[in-house]
Amino acid sequence: KDGAKFYCHHSVQKHSSCSRKRYPERDLEQTVLQSLLPMLKLTQDTLGRKRSRQDQTQTLLGECHKEISQEEAREKKIRLEELELYEAYTSGTVSLRAYRAQKEALTREGKAVSSRLSQLREQKSALEGGILPSEMMKLTEAARQYQYATALSRDMVTAFVDALLVYEDYIEIQWKFQDIWAALEH
Repeated sequence: KDGAKFYCHHSVQKHSSCSRKRYPERDLEQTVLQSLLPMLKLTQDTLGRKRSRQDQTQTLLGECHKEISQEEAREKKIRLEELELYEAYTSGTVSLRAYRAQKEALTREGKAVSSRLSQLREQKSALEGGILPSEMMKLTEAARQYQYATALSRDMVTAFVDALLVYEDYIEIQWKFQDIWAALEH
């Protein structure tokens, strides 16, 4: 009748801290669309008309260098935490069970950082070679296709939305092109 309603599936559990609030599908669609349209306009204005390819490349290269530095710092921090954890385990201040759990979490985080660093280094190489990354080209084409949309479609969600996180007081949209949009806004 009123359409689908979305909620956290954990909220039905007895002692869940998740909100029991139900969000109508239509409201979520409007929130996503109203957030997406300005980003599409920014993409078209910035990539399509106002900046030269060289300016775009320099902006993205600067952002790429910054992100690489941040990820390298995270990688170093993880290695130090692993060493400290091992020392705590060998000294007996951390149990074997806690050590394994924390080590596993650090290993997962380290793999994610390593993967992100690899992507960033590949992007940096492409930018230094003057090649517009494929993600940038995908974004530009999708922005051109949907810039005048009046309703959110499944194709638009697939093209732009990575995740939609619904909290008690706000909705967080994780965009597939968030890193590019962040670079364009600066």
